[in-house]
Amino acid sequence: MAAKVITAANVLAGPNARITPVVYGETVTAGKAVYRKAADGRYYLADANDATKHAAAGIALNGGAAGQPGSVVTEDDDFTPGCAMSIGEILVVGAEATGDIAPSADLAEGWYPTVLGVAKGTTKMVLKPVAAGAVIPAV
Repeated sequence: MAAKVITAANVLAGPNARITPVVYGETVTAGKAVYRKAADGRYYLADANDATKHAAAGIALNGGAAGQPGSVVTEDDDFTPGCAMSIGEILVVGAEATGDIAPSADLAEGWYPTVLGVAKGTTKMVLKPVAAGAVIPAV
């Protein structure tokens, strides 16, 4: 499988979403998984291949460049991530490119898994990030 193809214009928060105002530390587009860097408090693109960047806080609701304000959806029972999904599909932080969202079937050795949520429809998901905090070992 591969990372989900996100249409940034289709990323929408649901009516009960928890949205956090942020400042981006690098260029971010809507629909990308982001984490908060403790050193500067800014939000950067998450990466499942990196022990310091895998624990996504949520998904960017809008884009922006480094130093610009943005909004991150941290929890949402009716989130539209802007990609096609299968009902019951578990979505995780990906590793092809920073900020990617991928199906859990892509999890592989060397990844630091962070579950983003579960698809409840073909365009909607329950978003509630949970980071394992451990690397997937070699088998």
